[in-house]
Amino acid sequence: MSERKCFVTRRQATATVLAATLLISIWGLAACGPGKMPAEGLQPMPGIKSVAIIPFVDMAQVYGRNQSVRSPITGKVFVSGAVAANATGLFDTLTLQKITDAGDLAVISPSIVRGQLELLMSGDGISLSERKKVIALGRRTGADAVIAGYVYRFEEREGTAYAAEKPASVAFDLHMVRVADGRVLWSGYFNETQKPLTENLFELDSFVKRGAKWVTARDMATEAMEEMLSANHKTR
Repeated sequence: MSERKCFVTRRQATATVLAATLLISIWGLAACGPGKMPAEGLQPMPGIKSVAIIPFVDMAQVYGRNQSVRSPITGKVFVSGAVAANATGLFDTLTLQKITDAGDLAVISPSIVRGQLELLMSGDGISLSERKKVIALGRRTGADAVIAGYVYRFEEREGTAYAAEKPASVAFDLHMVRVADGRVLWSGYFNETQKPLTENLFELDSFVKRGAKWVTARDMATEAMEEMLSANHKTR
């Protein structure tokens, strides 16, 4: 899956023309804000009738904070940070809800997959790479595909919606992998630390959508997951 890129050319002009050019640039780049997944969404896949949702993995717990951590599925690099205790459970719930609501797949829940994961890790599975572990879990559950997610940061906002001392910061990715051959069918990611509009004019769209306020990490994650999987609803 390729990332969209936007390019804007600026030329020296009068103050009026420059202001107009800047406004066009802001709106043009707002839809391609840095750190967000392309908006293709997760769409129906031929031959995929069932999916197992693997519990999200806290990558900061595995690698520590303030580390450059590669996604075990795509190799994309994220900077790890604090991950709140309830973050993985929130992502599990959001993923299960969105995939179930789509209604076209038989869904094996994270709680069921967790049991298979414990059995796998009590045996030879402990030596498997993350990608092979994902495929093995799909086979154990009899699913056609698996959904695997990883959270790198989930740092909560400190302060209020209009006077934050520290902004929310969230980074995660999500993937659908076909069990039969290990092919990655779909990937999405989100990576953002909220900034005021005065520091990041390119995020005007998000600024307006969020009511010009400091959001919580939970709100940020929920919004990102909604956008990431929204094509499930649009294509039905």
